[in-house]
Amino acid sequence: MTYPVIQHGQCMLAVNEVEHGYIWSESFRPLILDSINKLMQSYEGTLNFNKVILKYIDAVDLDEISPHDFISQNLQTRILNDYPIAGKFLDTQLVQAFELEDSSIMRLSIATGKNNKTQKKVVIWTTEVEKNKSLNLDEIYWWIDHAHTHTSDMFKRMLNPEYYASLDR
Repeated sequence: MTYPVIQHGQCMLAVNEVEHGYIWSESFRPLILDSINKLMQSYEGTLNFNKVILKYIDAVDLDEISPHDFISQNLQTRILNDYPIAGKFLDTQLVQAFELEDSSIMRLSIATGKNNKTQKKVVIWTTEVEKNKSLNLDEIYWWIDHAHTHTSDMFKRMLNPEYYASLDR
């Protein structure tokens, strides 16, 4: 698959990019806006937007470190069972939701699993902001920047500064 991938279907428009082509101000934001504009131009009349979501998915393969240690050390989040577990640990999923000042909902999800390509243990964290409200085009443009600011701030705050500095950005 070649990125970016733009998908359009009934009641949805998705713009997907991977880390190699992701630079918010230079490529991803303009790609989102261009995709929305092309969608608007392809329809006669007015399109109604009732929901917008900006979602980032980050993942890292683990070598020597356990998933819980990685999450604790690098994502500055502790997942602790204060009771004996029922069996062998397989996976974790933690989901938190926060209401922002504009009534958008920010969600943070941290999960563990296995990379199907490398067969290594993996930690995946998803940061997203969602707005369920009818928005006009100007409001969508404003909201995209607003949502990006919140997801970017959350990403920077949650990562251990040493780990954040080690990322290839």
